Amino acid sequence: MTLPADYPADLPRVHIADFRGKIDFAILTMRDDEQSAVHGQFPPMAIAEVEGEGHGRWPYAISWVPTPTGIHTVAMVQCIRQGTTHAQRVASNTIDDLHPRWLLAVGIAGGVPSPTFTLGDVVVSSFVHDLSLMAASGPGRTDYAAGGGPMTERAEQVLSGLGALAPTLKGWNSPRAIRAKAPQLVLENLSIAGDSEYQARVITGLKAGFIKGHRRPPRVVLGEIGSSSTLIIDPAAAEDLCASFRKLIAFEMEFAGIQAAARNAAPGGRDLPTLTIRGISDIIGLTREEGWKNYAAHSAAAFARALIERGRLVSPSLPISLNATIPSDLSLPLQPIHRSAQHVREALDRFAVDEKQSHLLQRHISGVAAQLEQQTERLRHGEI
Repeated sequence: MTLPADYPADLPRVHIADFRGKIDFAILTMRDDEQSAVHGQFPPMAIAEVEGEGHGRWPYAISWVPTPTGIHTVAMVQCIRQGTTHAQRVASNTIDDLHPRWLLAVGIAGGVPSPTFTLGDVVVSSFVHDLSLMAASGPGRTDYAAGGGPMTERAEQVLSGLGALAPTLKGWNSPRAIRAKAPQLVLENLSIAGDSEYQARVITGLKAGFIKGHRRPPRVVLGEIGSSSTLIIDPAAAEDLCASFRKLIAFEMEFAGIQAAARNAAPGGRDLPTLTIRGISDIIGLTREEGWKNYAAHSAAAFARALIERGRLVSPSLPISLNATIPSDLSLPLQPIHRSAQHVREALDRFAVDEKQSHLLQRHISGVAAQLEQQTERLRHGEI
């Protein structure tokens, strides 16, 4: 089995069964830059895999995220082909292999012209339109079958609370958190496809997000996305779709399949909570630097990290409270952040996690400590 190039060579290999039912979040990416950005926010500390047919036909990178109430266990896997069909297969196997409690798709998307978001901003799905089923019903006319749907009830609860979470998530969009530099954009020298009215809307949207070629800090917007195996790059095609689905704000190529895989996949036949977190790498019809893809991937990954770390989407699989060893002058929600790996080690001993997970956590305790150190530095710099 060939591992992605950015996996450290000395990561321990473990059987998937050791993590089945213990994964809080499974994150799916597609592009290499998406995977690299996610790994930057969630450093791989182990590889869960099984050789041969059946379970584990691809490796999962395992990471741990310290939170105020314990440690989240995160698994990451890359879809190696574009399209909703392959994404559904990867998501289905991930669910079978690991039994995660949440599925997140993290990566990039193309946006429609809008004054509310721009290149590098993050769109979080409130509804997905599955555009995979369509019919050419006449000259110049395409009809789409209604597919997709809203997020699960639990995901909608999280989305409805994002506004209230803003102070808790503060700092996710700082340069230090995103770890990538936004390219410049010269508004006076743009190449935009489409008619004059469409071009004007693109320029109006960009002016709202850029000052002298430099973008404001990224923001998060909720909205409806379109998902299909067809790459939408033509303004006329995007306009036709927006005429049929009036609240569409972005297009991507995987999430409809992931959502389909998550239906009835949770215990009791419930739908598994899912979200897609997409950095806007393109405004459809705009010719821009390729570097926006990298920046948008890092922007989405940074928000995903903040949401997992501080959003309280689910209780941690390792509910190890570190409150007793925290300096009292750190304010909520970051009281559990401190720099001592020994404290983490002692907490693991007290909680008595299963032997294999404990061994991996002990072996990579320096990695956990480094994450805590990073959080402390972010706190010092006022980014959280």
